[in-house]
Amino acid sequence: MSDALVREFSDRWQALGGHIFSTAGPMDMESVLARAALEAITSTECEGSSRTVLYEAGVIDVKWETVVRGLEDTHWVSWDDGGHMRNVAAEAVAGITGCAWAVASTGSVVLYHSGPQGLLPSVLPQAHIVVVRRDQIVATVPDGFKKIPRPIPRMMKIISGPSMTADIEATLVVGVHGPRWVGAVIL
Repeated sequence: MSDALVREFSDRWQALGGHIFSTAGPMDMESVLARAALEAITSTECEGSSRTVLYEAGVIDVKWETVVRGLEDTHWVSWDDGGHMRNVAAEAVAGITGCAWAVASTGSVVLYHSGPQGLLPSVLPQAHIVVVRRDQIVATVPDGFKKIPRPIPRMMKIISGPSMTADIEATLVVGVHGPRWVGAVIL
């Protein structure tokens, strides 16, 4: 994976309102994830909101206990635990997921539907942190389409920055239909 694609993805992601967190290597992944979660929490926290972070345990090889220790006043829930995840996701301040691939030219990440919880951690919390491996970054959307597995996933989501909408008077509102803060941790 070329450094140029990583830089282009990072630049475009940030231009769309996203935040970038880079790791120096596998040894600092836990501290980078904790830093990203703390920034997500402090940037989105509303009065009375939950300090729950919903994370996808199988997304990367990381010691979640170490990440959790970095934010001891935060409640961490693995969405692999099952149960009533819709309510947990709706009350969570942040969701951490992986991605299927990322596109440098658009600064976008693509997620596939997975498991009974689907895409909830990337949709319902106020903040979404996506973990992107360098080898997942492709140059263009057509390059990414070549990575779609067979059979085709029943749902794909393309994320290009925080959720935004404008009403008829062109007033921009952030976070109405999804997370108002997005971050990408690049491995």
